[in-house]
Amino acid sequence: MEFRKARHMRNMRRIFGGLAFVLAVGGCDSFWSHLAEDCELLVTCDHFYPSGTGGSTPNPACEADPTENASTVSDECAVFASASAESGGDGTKANPYASLSDAVANAKGKRVLACASGAFEESVAIEAGVEVIGGFDCKAGWTWSEGARSTIEGRAGAAALTLTETASGAKVRSFAIRAANAKDANAEAHATEAGRSSIGVVVADIEAELAQVDVTARDGIDGASGATPTETPQAGASAPAMNASAACSLPGEVHGGDRCGASRSVRRTRRTRTPRRTRRRREGRRSAWWWRISRRNWRRST
Repeated sequence: MEFRKARHMRNMRRIFGGLAFVLAVGGCDSFWSHLAEDCELLVTCDHFYPSGTGGSTPNPACEADPTENASTVSDECAVFASASAESGGDGTKANPYASLSDAVANAKGKRVLACASGAFEESVAIEAGVEVIGGFDCKAGWTWSEGARSTIEGRAGAAALTLTETASGAKVRSFAIRAANAKDANAEAHATEAGRSSIGVVVADIEAELAQVDVTARDGIDGASGATPTETPQAGASAPAMNASAACSLPGEVHGGDRCGASRSVRRTRRTRTPRRTRRRREGRRSAWWWRISRRNWRRST
């Protein structure tokens, strides 16, 4: 280990010695002008930077709450969705997405504002920390009302709204989320399985916020019926109904330590048994009493 360290130090001295020689001969200006053109050496080439767009840089003008400041209800700050819009929209205020899922997928760091008219008949999955706000009146200039709700009608066989593991920081506000009725006759074929549930919202183990959200789960499908036993039933091992005081008289009873067969006098003797210390003390007193009587008799006889 020490040998490798010493060899590494010698190599570094040689490199810096050569660098000093180049600077002395060619001058600093020529050296740095050549060095500045080498992006590989300076690690400034394009392939050194992370690929992908990620999210857009937050616009300071869009930080205000769109439910309180109408200036943020704009194409610059938000992506728009309306269930009553025609398909093929681009998410702008004038041409919103007809699918809430499309609006969430193309948010790119912006908020998603949803119209309250109509219902989004789809199961929505949020996979990023996007803020989705419903309750806007798209026919009145996209004004927001506190009591209004945008509606999500989930598809059969899936949760109406799902926040995945990558949706940390997501916020959902002013929505009425309704799970599909698993017993609906118009449900999809895969949703008619026995025991299928009706789930409104599924949230992974993340930090997320749901505010002013009404969740409704409907009927699930009954589970499969239990199989009828084909074997002949056998008598149980429980004892017949009797009074507990007659436990010692049951047929085939087990006497713990033969206490059921012990006599009343034996049980009383066991309960009133004198402790060993008390017995020794009594025996000592009897011995002393016998010794005093014997001594008194001896004196009288002499």
